[in-house]
Amino acid sequence: MDITITGVDAVKGLSLHRGDEDRYFIVLRTFVDDVPETLNKLRNITSENLPGYATAISGIKETSKAIGADDLSQSALDLETLARAGDFAGVQAGNGAFITQAETLIKEVRAWLNRNRG
Repeated sequence: MDITITGVDAVKGLSLHRGDEDRYFIVLRTFVDDVPETLNKLRNITSENLPGYATAISGIKETSKAIGADDLSQSALDLETLARAGDFAGVQAGNGAFITQAETLIKEVRAWLNRNRG
């Protein structure tokens, strides 16, 4: 099956799951089902909740990597690193763009799944 999702290297994603399409589709579905809730946790950051922010964004980093979304995974890693270093201003500066990037990818993955795995 041709898996073409903007922002996702599906060949890489599939290879991470040993070419098992069913397993990969479950991971894609988990991404679109779980990441929006995590994004909501990232919307209201404070300097006090940076440790929780780092943990939440780390989850998105790993989930993104598991589907082959390396750009989003890298963006999450960058913000996680800033959060773990206590750089609230840095996190604040990049958080909005990250959320937009993640929401765009969620829409792309969801649309593909609805067309192909409805």
